[in-house]
Amino acid sequence: MESMNQSWDSNVIEGVSIADLDEESFNIFREEAVNAEMLKDSPARILEELELIKNGKLTTAAILLFYRPGIPSTR
Repeated sequence: MESMNQSWDSNVIEGVSIADLDEESFNIFREEAVNAEMLKDSPARILEELELIKNGKLTTAAILLFYRPGIPSTR
């Protein structure tokens, strides 16, 4: 895959949206963020800043960082 100028972690994942991601994971990220401006950012903005959204879909890296299966959503 990397030989095609694309790495495994930048592939998009179908069927998972930002609403499916774990808010607590974003809170932990915000606590550890070096960039103080990210403390107030929405999950969508954080994902955009980290380039974890491609063509409106989450990448594998986004899922690995912020998705926790079995955790009820706080929507």
